[in-house]
This record gives sequence, structure tokens and C-alpha cells, in this order.
Amino acid sequence: ATGSGDSTAIIWDLASGKSVITLEGHRAGVESVCFSPDGKHLATGSEDKTARIWDLASGKSALTLEGHRGGVTGVIFSPDGNRLATSSWDNTARIWDLASGKSTLRLEGHSQFVRSVIFSPDSKRLATGSEDHTARIWDLASGKVALTLEGHRDFVSSVCFSPDGKRLATGSGDTKIWDLAPPIDFGVGGLDKRLAGLMLTQLSEYGLENLLDQQPGNEDSLVATGNTWQIAAFGDLYAAKIATTFPVKKSDYERARRLYEACLRSGIEEQYFQQKIEDLDAVWKARGE
Repeated sequence: ATGSGDSTAIIWDLASGKSVITLEGHRAGVESVCFSPDGKHLATGSEDKTARIWDLASGKSALTLEGHRGGVTGVIFSPDGNRLATSSWDNTARIWDLASGKSTLRLEGHSQFVRSVIFSPDSKRLATGSEDHTARIWDLASGKVALTLEGHRDFVSSVCFSPDGKRLATGSGDTKIWDLAPPIDFGVGGLDKRLAGLMLTQLSEYGLENLLDQQPGNEDSLVATGNTWQIAAFGDLYAAKIATTFPVKKSDYERARRLYEACLRSGIEEQYFQQKIEDLDAVWKARGE
């Protein structure tokens, strides 16, 4: 399937190299195309600010998705085929329920055009690539940014999860592979590159080690934000203390465990945070009283 500046999309037979279906209906160039998981439908995104779902048996438009304020640059079906994600010139991405044709989630945060979009294999996250030179990982349960990936010097034109969802590839002037679930090494401070906001090294650099102790309720306030990765960063801070300082404080262990448990309750990356807790317990058993 290909999209064209002449407002059409074409389905090609690869055995013969000939076009077999021409899909007409958009009012401007077609920027993106994607087959549904069952191969029965095609999604198209257009400069006319709409996405369309096409029935390939009839060659007719089955659904038009309207809501973006700019051209639709990317379209991708969820792995189960029930939802569609779109990216747009309006600096947003959207999630659409294909049964109702309605937008169920609008993801805002990029400062320039969103060029590409893809669901994680488990459909719990969405990755976006933008002309602001960053890629973002979104938690679809909360609609919030879980991680911002910075490092490209040009716009991010493509994003793709690995089959197990633990890595992300981003295409720009260069190509990068991002480790979304790096191993935890308490021996070097539990450095974790996946965190949004202030990371472990920054918390230490800025002298924020005792931030949660400065006022009663600071820990509860942190947990109440629901920012899973920032909570985890503070959990890593106290886990690092257990691994690298002496004497080891039980209060540091208990706080790290509470913070990791709060992350676990969020439902995001449950296996990842369960492993964090197990690793923490092992370090405490080895170093604690």
C-alpha cells in the first residue's frame, strides 16, 4: 500500500507489480498508510486533517476520523485492531476507538509536528517521534508522558518497538536504539536511563537526597502525583544509599520499597517494578541488619 500527493492510496499486487485497488476520497495528499492486523482494512492519514479506514473488499471508505487541526502524518493500528493511533502537524497524537469512530485520548506535549507513532506490543504504551528532535513514550492508561528520549539533532521521522517492547528504535538523521528496560546495578547506584523528569544522578547532583524528609507528607505528595517514573527515580535514590553507604539505614530500605510498591500499583511495567523490589530485598538482605 502506498499514499500519494494526488490524494489517493493504492494497493499493489507484489507478484505482478500492478495496482489492484485505488482508494479515492481524501481531499489532499495521503501522508501515511497502514494495514489492519487482519489485512482486511487499510488506514490512511492525509494532509486534509483526517484519517480514514478503508474496507479493502469493496475499496470504499468505511470510517472517517476527524478531530486533528493539522495534517495527519502517521497512522497505526493497535495489535488487536480495535484502535487506531494518529500523529499530526498539530503537535499531538490521538487514540481512536474504531467501533465508535471517536477520539478517546489526545496526547499533548511535543512542541512541534508529531511525525510518527506506534503502539507497544502489549498496547499499554504509545511511542511518538517529533520534529522537536525527541521521541516520547506515553502511558495510555493515564495519558501522560512516561519517558522523553533526547539526543537526536534532527526531527524524529520514525519510531518502532522491538517485539518484546523492551527497546525502541528511532529514525532521524541518525538511528538510535533505546534500552527501555536496562538491567539494575545497585553496585553503581542503580542508574536507570528510562526515567522521565529528574533522574537518580540529577537528584544527587542537585542535593535533593533529603527532599522527602524536609516536610511531613512529602513522600505522600510525591506518590499522589502519579508520575510513576519520577517516583521510581526517588526509589532508586534510596536503593542506591543501601547499596553504597554504611551503616545501612532500615528507613532507607523501607522508603525505597514503599516507592517501588507505589510504582507497582500504577500498573505500568509491573514485571519491571516487581524485579526492582526483589533486587532491593536481595541487597537489603546482604547488607542490612
